[in-house]
Amino acid sequence: MTLRHIAIAAVYGALLVLAIPWYWPADDTRLVFGLPLWALASLAVLAIIAILTAGLCLRDARSDE
Repeated sequence: MTLRHIAIAAVYGALLVLAIPWYWPADDTRLVFGLPLWALASLAVLAIIAILTAGLCLRDARSDE
């Protein structure tokens, strides 16, 4: 496993930890656009994960040409 693969795995691990809202206080009732703030934070991190995955897939697809 190369250093690049280890770095990518570490980034994915950190993002997955942030995507699970275990660190939010249980009594946090702030709403944004009708959704709890923790839900929006989780969705934002999931969007970042999706963008990272798409970018890595496109980069590997271009390198095969």
